[in-house]
Amino acid sequence: MLDEAIAMIDRLLDADDLTSGEQDYLDVLSDLVERYEDEHIPIPEVRGVEMLRYLMDENGLKQTDLVSIFGTKSVVPEVLSGKRSLALSHIQGLSARFGLPADVFLS
Repeated sequence: MLDEAIAMIDRLLDADDLTSGEQDYLDVLSDLVERYEDEHIPIPEVRGVEMLRYLMDENGLKQTDLVSIFGTKSVVPEVLSGKRSLALSHIQGLSARFGLPADVFLS
């Protein structure tokens, strides 16, 4: 049922012009799906290095792709393994690279 509601939302969002009734339906259906997901599908909070690992995976990035942010290639694996904390300059660089607020990289 949830998948069907999401598919309908996608169809409505892909439509060029919506009637006022269709727009109202999209608004209500989107709200209902959001409420359902909030109540029934827990989303764990991912922050810090976990967020970095997730973003690397989602974007198909290798450690070498982040050397420009971390300064040297030896720092990247140290941060990812937990041997070294993210520095402020790393957080600022990651925030700019991924277009996310800096606080998502704070542990």
